[in-house]
Amino acid sequence: MKNQIKLLVLIFSASILFYCKDNKRYNTTENEQTKTTPATNQMHPNSKSDKAVVDVINIKTPENGTSLEALFSKKESFSKNSIIVKGKVTKINNGIMDRNWIHISDGTQFEGKKSLTVTTQDSVNIGDIVTFKGTVILNKDFGHGYIYDILLEQGHIIEHTISDEVSGH
Repeated sequence: MKNQIKLLVLIFSASILFYCKDNKRYNTTENEQTKTTPATNQMHPNSKSDKAVVDVINIKTPENGTSLEALFSKKESFSKNSIIVKGKVTKINNGIMDRNWIHISDGTQFEGKKSLTVTTQDSVNIGDIVTFKGTVILNKDFGHGYIYDILLEQGHIIEHTISDEVSGH
């Protein structure tokens, strides 16, 4: 009986070790190790993306709005505040956790960060120009490696220009 218990403990310990090793999500550079969001190159089946949309974007900051550069560079001062942002839709993940996940870019950036993720009930298409009003949330952890350092939650579209590529004009 003692040998069976030892064997079960050994198997259990080995499986925990294997699980932990298999689920690490790290990128390693010369002197730094940082956690990243899911270490998979697979797209979610409800995801749409157009890498070409990101190339040349120059969206004017809306009246009473904030550029993504200003948001990213001073994110702590925007935390839990309602703001207005405008950008071109570069990626969409529809119907995940009862909301749509819209990625927008306005052509500005801060420390390499170029797009903002907005959660919303509204629907858009890649290439559309949208103005969202929502609440800035920092360090949101949804579990399973999905951690957002900044997120605009409960975004509502206050202006929407449909892309010529999508509408066929």
